[in-house]
Formats: sequence, C-alpha cells, structure tokens
Amino acid sequence: MKNFQKAFLAVLVTTLFSMTTLTPQAFALGTDEAPSYELMAADLLMLKPLGFAATAVGCVIFTFALPLTVWSKKRISQAGQRFVVDPGVYTFVRPLGHDIHDLP
Repeated sequence: MKNFQKAFLAVLVTTLFSMTTLTPQAFALGTDEAPSYELMAADLLMLKPLGFAATAVGCVIFTFALPLTVWSKKRISQAGQRFVVDPGVYTFVRPLGHDIHDLP
C-alpha cells in the first residue's frame, strides 16, 4: 500500500510539474501560429482530461445549486454558464494546443 501511495504521489507531482511548465508555452502562441505537436500532446493528455473532470464536477455542483437558484432565471443561467458551459467549451470546442480566446 505504501508503494502505491509513493507511486501515485510521484505521478501526481510529475503531472502537476508538467502542467505548470507546458501550459504557458501553449498559450503564448499567436492566433495564426500552429501549435507544436508537444503542446498538442500535453493539451490532449493533461488539460482535456482535467477539463472533462471539471465539466463533470460542474454538472454535479450545478445540480446541487439548482434548489438555490431556481427562483431566478438569471441565477440559473449564470450558474449553468459558470459550472457547465464554460468547462465544456474549454474541453470539447477549443482546438488542441490553443487558448480559449482563439475561438471564433
């Protein structure tokens, strides 16, 4: 059990370190520049799964927030946008290796 914990911690630290070093490079591209395959791979292997997890967690949070926001259409819309739509667009619409602001 201790070996599993150490291995999990090592993978977690390596992943977090990779995310912090590769992500700024991915978003430093110009709008007409194509990202390198390393940045696209890092995006595919790290940021897209995290975005998918954020979308799933956002759906759960939105479901629990519904009783508190059901009294106002504006509040429901804002909660849905923040918890479900924004992470979903980041994960499923944004091209690999590009920033969210590069969307048309």
